[in-house]
Amino acid sequence: MRAWQIGSLGPALRRSGKALVKINPFIGGNKRSAFAVMSTFLAINGIEITAATEAIYAFIAECDAVNSFGFAQLLRWLRENTTPA
Repeated sequence: MRAWQIGSLGPALRRSGKALVKINPFIGGNKRSAFAVMSTFLAINGIEITAATEAIYAFIAECDAVNSFGFAQLLRWLRENTTPA
C-alpha cells in the first residue's frame, strides 16, 4: 500500500480513532480498543499491519506514556508498518 492510499483512508480513521480515544468509553484500554478497531477497519479495506505484536504494544505504550494521540504520528506509523493484504 502506498502512502497516498493510507492517507485516503485518513478521514475515516481520524473520526473513528479520535472518538474512541478521546471520549474514553471504557474504564481502561481506550487506545488498545481504538487500535483493534483501526486494525479491523484497515483489514476490511485491504491493508495489513505488518508490525510484530511487541512493536504494536510499544507504539501504543509510547502514545500512552506521553498522554497524546497525534493523528500525524499514527499515519506515519501506519505508512511504515502496513502493506496490501
